[in-house]
Amino acid sequence: MKKQRNFGMVKIRKNQKICWVSGESKNGWSLGLAMGKRTIWLTGLRFADTRAVKMALGAGKVFVHLKGSEETT
Repeated sequence: MKKQRNFGMVKIRKNQKICWVSGESKNGWSLGLAMGKRTIWLTGLRFADTRAVKMALGAGKVFVHLKGSEETT
């Protein structure tokens, strides 16, 4: 019997903590899902500014601006 492989699928354990992460680069803001030590970045998706990220995710976000960040909220 062949082992089933699911590319792009990540199973989240019960009671595992996850959070959305947004990072700034020269191409705009990217979005990823952080689970423990691993972050899965959504490919092909960029936002112009933090307001666009807030609208995409809804409520309950926290932005942590790094030292090199250009935008302030």
